[in-house]
Amino acid sequence: YKRQVSTQSTWGPNRCLDSLSVPRVVMPPKDKKEKAKPSLPKEEMAEKVEKSEGDGAAEGEKEKKFKKRKYRTFRKPKSPSRKFRKMGAAKRREVKTIEATIHMHKRLMGKTFKKRANKAIKHVKAFIKKCMRTHDVRLDPKLNKAIWSRGIKNLPFRLRIRMERKRKEEEDSAGKMYTVGSFVPVASYKGLKSKRVEE
Repeated sequence: YKRQVSTQSTWGPNRCLDSLSVPRVVMPPKDKKEKAKPSLPKEEMAEKVEKSEGDGAAEGEKEKKFKKRKYRTFRKPKSPSRKFRKMGAAKRREVKTIEATIHMHKRLMGKTFKKRANKAIKHVKAFIKKCMRTHDVRLDPKLNKAIWSRGIKNLPFRLRIRMERKRKEEEDSAGKMYTVGSFVPVASYKGLKSKRVEE
């Protein structure tokens, strides 16, 4: 076949980039006719269709199995048994007293000066709630005075707190237990650890 090349080109300032690219080659049309495939007899065609349907069903089952396996791997962890839940609930209903030290300086680092004392009280309540697992937390006035002793911004670096978990006497109350936090004056915080106080 003959090679047909486009010779059009524009050499002005607004020339097209296509004119600078490689010249296009135009291929001749195909004259060959595709040979028709010989048709199979009816019996063989029926067997072929049955096989293809069987293969499709088998593939469908494989896909289902694969899906099941896929979801098995992402199974949620089992929740603790009733026995352990009861044990945890029983421990939460115990009346007990704990002494612990709160590091206030790291909790109030970078906080606004005029909001530090208020934030400290919130942190103390959150600490007591986490340790004693009671939503009802009450602070002793002496603990409040210890927090505010140096003013609103110059708070003590550490506080020694006694947390007493007690039963509620009111019948209509939401929870059965509540915790009272009180201040424990200490000469030095060195070597002090959290401990359970037996009354």
